[in-house]
Amino acid sequence: MNEPTALVVVVCIFIGYAPYRISGIFPKKMRCSLLKYTGTEGPHLVCQVKVPAEYQKTPWNPPPNGKPEPIRYQKSYEAFWWNCVMVKANNLDACCPFTCSGTAADAAGCGDGESDAGSKIAALLTKYSRSEVQQYLRSIASTEEAKKKTHPYFQDTPRPENGLCF
Repeated sequence: MNEPTALVVVVCIFIGYAPYRISGIFPKKMRCSLLKYTGTEGPHLVCQVKVPAEYQKTPWNPPPNGKPEPIRYQKSYEAFWWNCVMVKANNLDACCPFTCSGTAADAAGCGDGESDAGSKIAALLTKYSRSEVQQYLRSIASTEEAKKKTHPYFQDTPRPENGLCF
């Protein structure tokens, strides 16, 4: 029997404020990820931020702390998404925090990031064993990307929710 042939896909998302740029090839800024699928892969998660329409514009000029609302939403979403991955990597039964202070965009991003990560992890647990999911979460939680994304809110240390879980 033949081994499955690997398909390599480059996934690019146009993001107006993304810090990455592809060598001037494209006129808009993009964030790209190289994904490898073999058809026999295990659990897989991707943090995909889509800024809601109500946070696409910044009502203040200048914006608080110099960051426009779309950036504030994106940063809080990513921080809380990755924190939830890190928390669940340590303990699948732990609860992830979902609230933060700041503008409405900050607060919405925190809640949405946690909710998205939590629901995606729950979906993985319906397809894969707890040990497979936790092993996968540990592998991505230990990356530099995870540490970088959580730093603005959690200073590289995953923090579970100490109160009630929802």
